[in-house]
Amino acid sequence: MEIKRPTLAPLIYTIISGIGISLFGIPVLLLRIFDYTIIATFTQFAVPFFRLIGWSMFGYGMFIALLYLIAYWRTNRWLVLIPLVLLWSVFAALRFLPFDAWSLQLDFSRKHEARMEIVANIAERFAQEKRVDELVELPFGRGYLSSGGGEIIVMKEGRDRLSVMFYIWRGILDTSSGLFVYTEDDALPSTYIGYDVYEKRLRESWYFVIWR
Repeated sequence: MEIKRPTLAPLIYTIISGIGISLFGIPVLLLRIFDYTIIATFTQFAVPFFRLIGWSMFGYGMFIALLYLIAYWRTNRWLVLIPLVLLWSVFAALRFLPFDAWSLQLDFSRKHEARMEIVANIAERFAQEKRVDELVELPFGRGYLSSGGGEIIVMKEGRDRLSVMFYIWRGILDTSSGLFVYTEDDALPSTYIGYDVYEKRLRESWYFVIWR
């Protein structure tokens, strides 16, 4: 009598299927990581649309994971919990991990060299000016460095107090704006005095500012 040996095929299939279902949680995770990149590329009005797509895929993944659990619980027991565990792990990560700070730092790091080139050009352009306060349009192909129209704010208070401000988002429905601010003397412009300002120093001469 031939003895049937257990096969690993059903086990492997269960694991791969569970991981496959869990991939529905990846889009919403990527959206949070690249949040500010999306804002800079498509404006903040596109963010709800992208989030709707991402969370719809996440919800669909949860629905499939529940059906998968009901269908295969008797045969594979705990292995069928893989997709639910992974999807809930994604949800917990989105809830408790500082994705906003990571997304901000990612956008700052990826575009830092390109923004420094703009700063160098601006410094040369306004080298002889003692006082400047104006919007400057970025060169063709560099609009992605400042969201909401490809414009930057250039301010100068004396020969050694140049500030260049790149928008992360621009307040339209309200007055809040987020900016990366380069300051030649590593101090924010006096223009901010009297406004509700949140600031965070990113590195020497660079700040993240929310200007309300």
